[in-house]
Amino acid sequence: MIGRLTIDVDKLNKKKINCFEIGQLPTKQKLTLARVTIRDNPLVNKSLLCKILSIHRSNLYTKRVKDNSDKQAATDIQELLAKHPFYGHRRVAIYFGWSDNKARRIMRIYNIFPNYKKPRFQTKKDDIGNLPSKNSNQLKIFIKENKLTKPNQAWSTDCQGTKNQDTFFSFNPCINLLQNLAGLSHILVWNLELL
Repeated sequence: MIGRLTIDVDKLNKKKINCFEIGQLPTKQKLTLARVTIRDNPLVNKSLLCKILSIHRSNLYTKRVKDNSDKQAATDIQELLAKHPFYGHRRVAIYFGWSDNKARRIMRIYNIFPNYKKPRFQTKKDDIGNLPSKNSNQLKIFIKENKLTKPNQAWSTDCQGTKNQDTFFSFNPCINLLQNLAGLSHILVWNLELL
């Protein structure tokens, strides 16, 4: 009850709240506390209880309709994602005729996520509409055509370098394409004879 130093919020959970902490509770928890108190003690003065909890008395009688409709919407979203696993919040909103914010809110509250993301390939703005170059995927084509069976049949390398004061450092990683073994050679002096 209200006159005690601690209040039993719920007898099942056996959770107790200090009376000084009640003012710091969010309004939603204050309402549940008031409803539990009224349920357990029907003769309690409701207006005094609301004044102590600093909530409006009319809030005791209102029930949110949105919660029930959100639960139904969440089940609808889960059924839709079972059929189309990579639909995101935008597709869900279009399918049901909702706003994006409503779809995102329901998916966030009920922890609903798409099963996997739709595959997207990284493209540059300049590449859109152009044909792929002859050198793209050349390594995959080479491995596919030559059918590598033994080690040391094909190696790949990439020349990288940095300049430090007057010296140029060149690093040449070498990779065996079949076994993915890597080797590294470095050269401290660079000149045109190496090319």
